[in-house]
Amino acid sequence: PSYTTENHISMPVEAYNEYFVNSVDVNGNLSDRSEYVGAHNLHYGPNLVSFSVLPEDTSPESVLTVDEVAGILGEGVASQELPTGDWVGSLIDISADNGYWVKADGAVVLPVVGNKIVVTDFNLHFGANLIGYSCSNYGAPQDLIENDHVYAIIGEGIAAQNLNGMWVGSLSNLEPGKGYWFKADENTELSYDCPDTEISSREYIEPVYKDYAQSIEQAFYFFEDIDGIEVGDRVEAYSGSELVGSRIWSGPYTDVPAMGRD
Repeated sequence: PSYTTENHISMPVEAYNEYFVNSVDVNGNLSDRSEYVGAHNLHYGPNLVSFSVLPEDTSPESVLTVDEVAGILGEGVASQELPTGDWVGSLIDISADNGYWVKADGAVVLPVVGNKIVVTDFNLHFGANLIGYSCSNYGAPQDLIENDHVYAIIGEGIAAQNLNGMWVGSLSNLEPGKGYWFKADENTELSYDCPDTEISSREYIEPVYKDYAQSIEQAFYFFEDIDGIEVGDRVEAYSGSELVGSRIWSGPYTDVPAMGRD
């Protein structure tokens, strides 16, 4: 928590943060919580996010209120802002249970004011499902996912695969405010409990270094071994002479991304 006796306060924004305000009088009486504020720190290009704080009006024009954002894509739906300021497309409402690619023209903080919504039950169809992670704390796949029909998770530039009951790959935690592709081998129900500790959510996690352009079209290749490779070596993926992905080798089943062209 942060404290101030002023009418304003500056708060840090990492990849994603949520805030609310309480006031305390001289007698120690605590007010009700204010509305929540969710803040996404967006980078240039596509950002794979989720929205666990939403206003009553969940249309794109009410949620995506910064000039740098003019497009959003969900699973099979999309909307974009025209030069006139009107939003058009099949994506009419933004929901907390879905994940979205939000495209930004530059680095910007996207604030959303509203109610906190937590969704932990999903009906997954066969194949790839783009869902949101709305818990307040980080959660490891091996702790959350007990459904054997979920065999892979893909995030923004990171991935994990269930290999004989063990999750391997660069995606070590689901993060608040992020969206993920959950891949299922049949129609199934997914349910989990949000982690109840704040310790893991406050640990600094080194971001995956990218020396290539993030794309909405992304694939991942898991390598059990490469002849002569050592931990700390960099594995690169090329399309012709263009670098489309790289990863630092961390041991067996390191995943290497390969980006497409948006």
